[in-house]
Amino acid sequence: MKLILGWLGICFAVLGVLSIGLQDQIPPEDNLLDVPESILLTIVGVFFMYVGREYLPAGIGYLFGGDDGDDG
Repeated sequence: MKLILGWLGICFAVLGVLSIGLQDQIPPEDNLLDVPESILLTIVGVFFMYVGREYLPAGIGYLFGGDDGDDG
């Protein structure tokens, strides 16, 4: 379950940031998310990444203070 949440978090965060960044380039009829919804999607994505941080690639897991796998 944490594996799925971690990767969903990556997808949600990327979609939220892209939606915020491309807000002006997307025609209004094609724009599915407003800025507040994009911010919420990004926050939920970061939370999901935090929950599944132990199953994410090392660079992303490290951002949340994950274990680097070195026991010594």
